[in-house]
Amino acid sequence: MRSVMMTEHLRTPQPPAGFPTTCKHDHDYTGANIGQNERGHRFCRTCARLREAHWRQKNKTQIAEAGRRYRASEGGHAKIVAYRRSWKAAKSAKGQLYRGYSKSILQTVGRERIEDAFAAIQRTGNMADVVQAIGTESRWRALRWFYPKIGDRMDDLRRQALIARRAEIIKPAKAAIIRVASTDLLDRINAVVPRALPRDQRQDIISDMVEAVLAGHVRLEGIAQHVNQFVRASFRADHNKFGPLSLDMPAFREGETPLIETISKGIWQ
Repeated sequence: MRSVMMTEHLRTPQPPAGFPTTCKHDHDYTGANIGQNERGHRFCRTCARLREAHWRQKNKTQIAEAGRRYRASEGGHAKIVAYRRSWKAAKSAKGQLYRGYSKSILQTVGRERIEDAFAAIQRTGNMADVVQAIGTESRWRALRWFYPKIGDRMDDLRRQALIARRAEIIKPAKAAIIRVASTDLLDRINAVVPRALPRDQRQDIISDMVEAVLAGHVRLEGIAQHVNQFVRASFRADHNKFGPLSLDMPAFREGETPLIETISKGIWQ
């Protein structure tokens, strides 16, 4: 019984009374930072990691050469691949690895890129811009996996940006906007707006898209991705049979006379 208790005591290293609480390099010498070697001697885990990192940095050429020789040996490369796969599978099963990334993904991405991602989602409301700021989609998904609060905050900002943009988009078309737009801008927007729509509705959509581009709400390179949003907003606003009609629409099936020219009296008189 005494030997079992002694073995258990050595297995869970705990400093005796009066034992120093810091090592000679001022590292915390309590709890999980205390290691124990095969002889039962205690050591500072932080110091051990620093020594190993220093040794690897000093001998990185020899380490790389030894790795190349091992991979070139018979079955060496296959063993390395198998080990990496089993290690990743074990870490993934424990939730410590996601798409090849660990919790250190926060340090890998860096504070600057995360701040750029937050600025991008507030500006455009497009998750594609967030992925571009982070670097890759795998990095972004791993960041959301290990730090769900960041992902939740991104979702909130995205919803707020979309609501704000919808409020800017869903408003009467301004014909004067067309006159300040460049020919190239009009041609590019005209090319992506569906031609099956009525002429008056297309003009309203083009006007709204031009205004959004000039105001900086939509990038010129992304108009093709956003055109459906403008079309849906147009139907919700005044291009459906249950809502108000656009005064620019043709008054008759044949001809181009707009509806506004057929009105002789209105509520403003």
